[in-house]
Amino acid sequence: MMSSNQKTQPNQHPNALIRDDSALSWMVRGLLLGVLIIGTANALSFFFRSQGWGGLLGKLDPHDEAIGFPLTIWRESGGYGAHHLNVLPFIVCLALAVVLGSIAGVIAIANRHTLNQIMTRLVSQSHHDLKIQFSLRGLLIATVLAALAAAIVKTLTPRVELLAGIYALGPIALIAIAFIPRQLNWQQRVAILTPLTFVMIAIAITLGIRLGIEFDKVLMGIFICWTPQTAIAAVALSGWIMIREYRALPDHAAKLGEPLDLDHPL
Repeated sequence: MMSSNQKTQPNQHPNALIRDDSALSWMVRGLLLGVLIIGTANALSFFFRSQGWGGLLGKLDPHDEAIGFPLTIWRESGGYGAHHLNVLPFIVCLALAVVLGSIAGVIAIANRHTLNQIMTRLVSQSHHDLKIQFSLRGLLIATVLAALAAAIVKTLTPRVELLAGIYALGPIALIAIAFIPRQLNWQQRVAILTPLTFVMIAIAITLGIRLGIEFDKVLMGIFICWTPQTAIAAVALSGWIMIREYRALPDHAAKLGEPLDLDHPL
């Protein structure tokens, strides 16, 4: 049974869905974008507010480390071991995320008709290919792969350069691997990325433990280094896909004299 915001049309592929996402749906997506932007800004703030970055690689650096945009929400000298959080600056950051997200949501609502047409094309493309679904079996496979990778890393000599490489190039490497196979849609690429991400995080944590770095320090390093790269890649890829699909919409393509193509993969 189809939901109220999805329907089919007789002249389309029998499995295709016509998206009619509500204004609330687009507002929620806008709010998530606001959270992503502020989360990325907070991750990047570490490199500007901290006097030293060696703690992420296990070096005992006496300099302060701090995170926060526009206000400092955490500082190591303020109680890192006690998971200290400056509540008022955190609320300000959250409020800023809501404001930015609301602006993005209003813009999305104003262009909801066009965005729903683009979403319809993306859904129709996914129905022409193998449908990917997350399951407990898939999660188990990802967990086993991560455990095997961690076991292999334990047998190797730990090197701080490898951990630094995972911090700096992890997301780029994951995206490059996911885009090596051709003729796959975005759902299949996500299915490739998900277990590989678990594997790489497990490798980083195992390396950190062997190098004597605290578990939560490694996770903080992954957040600080991966969040900006992932956000930039996600926004760039989403923007490219949206522009490409917008140019292929019937009204726009007719103006340009271009043929329509509903079946090309990412």
